[in-house]
Amino acid sequence: MILYHGTSMIITEIDLDKSRKRTDFGKGFYLGDDLSWAGKWAETTVKRVGGIETVMKYELDDAAFTNENINFCKFNTTNAEWLNFVRDNRVRIAEKTKEPRHSYDIVFGRIANDRAADVVKDYAGGSVSVDEAIKRIDFLPRVSQLSLHTPLALFFLKVVGYSQREGNKWSDFREI
Repeated sequence: MILYHGTSMIITEIDLDKSRKRTDFGKGFYLGDDLSWAGKWAETTVKRVGGIETVMKYELDDAAFTNENINFCKFNTTNAEWLNFVRDNRVRIAEKTKEPRHSYDIVFGRIANDRAADVVKDYAGGSVSVDEAIKRIDFLPRVSQLSLHTPLALFFLKVVGYSQREGNKWSDFREI
């Protein structure tokens, strides 16, 4: 499976300790199946931290999904289970807690738009119901995300190459 990661630099080695907390599926390394979405994420990342708009291209070995040692979670749709999972990973907790806040090696599901954080916050605060929260979240068509949370999951991921924005266009993918 070919996946992309939008970032601000070439990543030759993934360090899960550098992953952000309180994201949809918890602290982990996120990839998507849509190249244009990865490019948009690279742009967003560069605006936030600086660097060069970069899209990393990876191949995830299908054996990751059949390996008996991999704990895999797949959300086929956006429902109460998905929303509660996202809420539990995004909400701020006063006491220190282990990140990610679940035991999955790999999580797969849909990407929500930028309004998701506000909707999840409203839902967590009790001001909207599950059904209302799901209605408020606009999903990007055919765009999914996959997050890797453990060294075991990373074992199945191989870097294929990278592309960087050069002026107004992206370079061809280059090998590392």
